[in-house]
Amino acid sequence: MDSLFIVDDNIELLCLYRKVLSICGKYDIAGMAGSGRDAIDKYKKMAKRPDLVLMDVNMPDIDGITVAKEIRQYDSDARIMLITAELISNSDLPSEISDVPILRKPFSIGDFMYAIGRALNGKKGTHIF
Repeated sequence: MDSLFIVDDNIELLCLYRKVLSICGKYDIAGMAGSGRDAIDKYKKMAKRPDLVLMDVNMPDIDGITVAKEIRQYDSDARIMLITAELISNSDLPSEISDVPILRKPFSIGDFMYAIGRALNGKKGTHIF
């Protein structure tokens, strides 16, 4: 079963994502982080790397783009999917993470699950929705 590491400063969204993913039963939750700094610290301490990191972009301490970049510098094989309400594209991202898929808020549960599946199956560099 694929494992996911969820990063979002909105605790309600963290809980919602965890609940949806638990109900679907397709993924293990490797961990959760409520801030950018927490995400970096937890990722570096993980004995087993998650198959995918779900990364919110807008966070108060360190934005998700910077966090994703730092995680990739630490682990070049890290799979990351950005989640944002912003109108950003892959060409706007630093080169280290320009291949990550981007899921735009708001999205349906179906879109969320589909995006995770695509990201895990190596569909890089495309906006999913």
